[in-house]
Amino acid sequence: MNNKKITWVIVVLVIIIGVVIILTSSDTSVQEPTDTTSPQTGEQPAVQALPDNVDELSLSQPDIVLPAPPDEEGVADVNIYRVSVVDGAITPQQLVFEKGASAQIEIAVEGADYDVWIEGLNIYIPLSAGSTTAFDINTETADAGVYTLTCRDTCPEDAQSLSIVIK
Repeated sequence: MNNKKITWVIVVLVIIIGVVIILTSSDTSVQEPTDTTSPQTGEQPAVQALPDNVDELSLSQPDIVLPAPPDEEGVADVNIYRVSVVDGAITPQQLVFEKGASAQIEIAVEGADYDVWIEGLNIYIPLSAGSTTAFDINTETADAGVYTLTCRDTCPEDAQSLSIVIK
């Protein structure tokens, strides 16, 4: 009888240890990547404080203004800002928005595939060479500050960044 009890205790302990090992081990191949470190600099990108000369910065002028539909009261005009990426070179280098303004960025990519990452605004968009992609910047909910649009994964050599200032 004692041998049966000892055997059962050993079996139960083995099962408990097995369950604990299974529950504490994790398979990272199924998880989303959590590393947002910039591959170019190895630094963690962050929203930067507004520069001291923020009042001197001129607001960016939209390339296109699509008026709000006349029958929709309270809907703002859509301001479209065009950005060009050619082999990693970005033009313009800076966009300045007033907090609360509607802003849509249209990025045209030439020469190589690219992707954009704006950490503080939680925007990540892969872009293909020869394509144009538009996305909205929510300046109403974003904190005032300087956000950096950078290449994260698919980056040509010497990829540049774009500063997005919300003041």
